[in-house]
Amino acid sequence: MRTFLNASIPASVELQEYLQLLVTFVSAAYTQRLGGHVRLDIVLDRLSSKNRALTNMVTHFFGSIFLMAISGYATYTTYDLWVTGVCRITPLGFPKAPLAAVVALGIFLLAIQFFRDAYKYLNEYRQIVKVKH
Repeated sequence: MRTFLNASIPASVELQEYLQLLVTFVSAAYTQRLGGHVRLDIVLDRLSSKNRALTNMVTHFFGSIFLMAISGYATYTTYDLWVTGVCRITPLGFPKAPLAAVVALGIFLLAIQFFRDAYKYLNEYRQIVKVKH
């Protein structure tokens, strides 16, 4: 869709880049919720159900902390870009702050989903321990 009526659409590549950024970071948390991200099933399948739940809980908990730290830094960067008013040197000259905000929001939502998954695995672990005792 670079051309319409045999004429080039100004900044079409730039608009496609913005859409890719938006789709990638907004859909990451949703994909995590559906369980669509890559996992190391080769390792996890060799563990007992108790150890698998414990491993998932720990990795998702630390993953959520790591993602919160990245989200915090992305939020700081967004604020800095907003205050300084930095714009991209492209045909549209779009400000960088809203683009960075999409990244910060997407990572924050992913961190929340990781924390929810950690809580789910904690409950799964408790159920397994409760049944065995």
